[in-house]
Amino acid sequence: MNGYAIFVFIWRGQMIAKKRPSQFDDRIGPLGLCAAVVTALTAIFIVSLVDFIDYISQPPAGPAPAPPPAASPVLAANALSGLLSMAVGGGYGGAAGAGALPLSA
Repeated sequence: MNGYAIFVFIWRGQMIAKKRPSQFDDRIGPLGLCAAVVTALTAIFIVSLVDFIDYISQPPAGPAPAPPPAASPVLAANALSGLLSMAVGGGYGGAAGAGALPLSA
């Protein structure tokens, strides 16, 4: 579409510069662009409809998968202590100043 717009812009500019006594509008281009857009949207709709029909026609899946096992309290406590040490210690190493810049002087 951008190429068509540039072409028409240059074509009209030349017609105005040469002062030709003719039509400055394009009667075929907009119809062609409209047909291309309608064709593309129709193709997208048909492909989506075929995909939807294929999705509906599939047999239902088996039973739902089992839920994941519950987290152990020991793992949860270790994760929480690791997060707290990162927040208090200032980094992954757990010690302030281990490669980290101080926030205030």
